[in-house]
Amino acid sequence: MTTNTVREIITDFLFVHFNQKYYFSSAKKLMRLNDTTKSPIANHFGESIVGTMTIRAFRVEDQFFKKNLDLIDKNSSPFFYGFLANEWLIQRLEMLNATVICSSALAMVLLPKGSFNPGMKLNNETKCQLCEISAVTRHFYI
Repeated sequence: MTTNTVREIITDFLFVHFNQKYYFSSAKKLMRLNDTTKSPIANHFGESIVGTMTIRAFRVEDQFFKKNLDLIDKNSSPFFYGFLANEWLIQRLEMLNATVICSSALAMVLLPKGSFNPGMKLNNETKCQLCEISAVTRHFYI
């Protein structure tokens, strides 16, 4: 490995480490906030089930239904922000992936003639490994 390659790898690891550290601290807080907003929903649901007869007797079903919708709205906000934080991390890592691929392609183009053989044949073991990798990645996107 050359010095430039090692420098690139170290830079990429630092980039990933910084982004993940920033993401994990935010995601932890958002997950805690999501959990604290789920508790009132479960509590209200339990109270509604236990007091169904009383709620119907006083004809306040609409009031309990609106309260339930308000609690669900309060809970969906932290969930949405957690989803956005996850998408933020995915976008950053995909940018890093694109940068690595582009720089590798550029390095292959700039290599002296004859140092890289694009018509290289893959043996059967390598082909099987590539098929397994593509199958695993397909399952993640389903």
